Amino acid sequence: MKNINPDESDAACRIFRHVNQLAGQYYPRKTVGQIVGYVSANKWIMFPDVAVKSIEEGKEIPYPNVYNSFLDQEVVDNGKGQIDGYVGLTYHNVPAMIWLKQILRSPSKSAEFINILKSFGDEWEVSIIHKTKVGQQDTIPRYKEFEKAVPSTVTAKYLQDTIKESDNFLLHRGDSYPDDGSPVIWSVTVFTIGKETEVNTFDDDVRKVFELFMKALNLKTTI
Repeated sequence: MKNINPDESDAACRIFRHVNQLAGQYYPRKTVGQIVGYVSANKWIMFPDVAVKSIEEGKEIPYPNVYNSFLDQEVVDNGKGQIDGYVGLTYHNVPAMIWLKQILRSPSKSAEFINILKSFGDEWEVSIIHKTKVGQQDTIPRYKEFEKAVPSTVTAKYLQDTIKESDNFLLHRGDSYPDDGSPVIWSVTVFTIGKETEVNTFDDDVRKVFELFMKALNLKTTI
């Protein structure tokens, strides 16, 4: 991970270890270097499937991951591993979205997945987002919300239809990005459920999203 300073590295370690404690020590003990390897170029922390060793490997995994992100794209905590920022779960690449689409096509699995989403309060937000890489391959992806909803209103058909509609509006390689005309390398629809968190709600929010994460991974192994 480039451009992370020593204070951010220390904060990332506290956050990762605190989240891991809240998740029942899901991850084995990790070094500072290994933890920093889960910090992205735009300063969010990935909490992937236990088998994934770095954010580079995590970019290609065919299933979701938990994330923490920050209000000002600076890795910072309260000294105890709790943050003001965002927490959520995302299907963040093409393989993960293929898997999600398979779940939504299965009557039994889609019903189970929707019931999981509806167990979240409406302070959480379901988002369909365009994730686009422009310019050079090593640039940070850009994110633009396509549509959002609260969990209580979401159905499998809504997700299927909205994801399909989002895919129809994706930019393609060689297109110009509307904001500044940068050349598009690739673009993908991604799915996220998340919420803004703060220090005094962080622990409960993390426990809730890891509950979803574990149930989602169970769907992965049984579809």
